[in-house]
Amino acid sequence: MKKFITLGMILCTVFLVIGCSSKPSSKTDYYDDKYIQTLAKALDKRWQYSDSEAVKKDSPIDRLTKATNIELDLLKKGDFSEKKFKDSKLKEVSLSYENELKRALTILDGATESSLYVYNGKWETHYNNRTKLLSEINQLKKIPVNNEKIFKELLNNGSTIKKNNDLDAKIEANMSKIVFAEKPQAYTSEYKEYEAVVANETGSNFKSFSANVYLEDQSGTRIDTQYISANDWSAGQKVTFTFTTNKLFTISKVVKNYFEIAK
Repeated sequence: MKKFITLGMILCTVFLVIGCSSKPSSKTDYYDDKYIQTLAKALDKRWQYSDSEAVKKDSPIDRLTKATNIELDLLKKGDFSEKKFKDSKLKEVSLSYENELKRALTILDGATESSLYVYNGKWETHYNNRTKLLSEINQLKKIPVNNEKIFKELLNNGSTIKKNNDLDAKIEANMSKIVFAEKPQAYTSEYKEYEAVVANETGSNFKSFSANVYLEDQSGTRIDTQYISANDWSAGQKVTFTFTTNKLFTISKVVKNYFEIAK
């Protein structure tokens, strides 16, 4: 009788183990590492083509198109837009990077050998955007490329572009806070002087700084443009900007014109 009980217990245990092992796994598969490895492979393959003898046989437009497609095709095969990433920021930037490569093909699709110079500005913008995104990706997770030399050049450019974009955003935010007030007049005149005390909230020291002040009427029509500037404007320092006009304006918009960072 004991033997039957023991055998029954063993069978029950086996069925329980089998039953447990047959349950679907709740583990989530993340593709952060796989994406980074694929991107590294795609970049190296692109550069291999760019350094090959075959590239000399292609026209400038064909070279750029082939190089872009080499990289994009490998990323598309991974279908990473449909995959889950543990780092949501990496997923976001990876999508932006793939879209930037697609935008490059759109630029090249409308280019011809005779009008390539027209697209140089657009291509430069694409290159800057692409290197900025590569820099952001590499900061989130190092891209293990073989060609470190060319990759360093791209990252340096991307870091510079990101830094400049960040500073532009800070300047724009700083300028948006400026409100000009009419100064009291010692005598009656159709020309009135306006001033604003502005603190440098950008975190950067400017050797020189200038901006345009666009004056608009109530309907939003620009009726005048004035110019303001400052030299040796340090971070946190306040300066007084002034301009004079005989136009009756409702809105003033300040937009940076030129600046030079102090060394």
